[in-house]
Amino acid sequence: MPSAPDFGAVAAQYLDPAVTQLQANVLHLQSQLMMAKSVLQLKNATIEAKDALIDALKEKVDLRTFLPNRATVLEPEDSEPLVGELVSVKRHSFKFLEVNFPEILRKLKRIRPDKR
Repeated sequence: MPSAPDFGAVAAQYLDPAVTQLQANVLHLQSQLMMAKSVLQLKNATIEAKDALIDALKEKVDLRTFLPNRATVLEPEDSEPLVGELVSVKRHSFKFLEVNFPEILRKLKRIRPDKR
């Protein structure tokens, strides 16, 4: 029924409320199909734009030259900033004890949030 080209004209000939309800349901489903098609078109256009941007960037920048600096890539467990990016605390191991200073600092920050 939804794909029948003359469904609206045939349904308009009947005055029965059930036919009118059926026609409304068919129109609703047709609009849902139309919306689904437009969402797919938008998705495809977004992917094409992303691919075009990546291709343009590949021509301008050689990404192989950019390697992460190991000194700046820290695990969240290894360090916790204390004074911005200037001072941070890290784990420390003594002969018989290991202290997780970053986790202690995180818990203290949760207890007394920074008042800025």
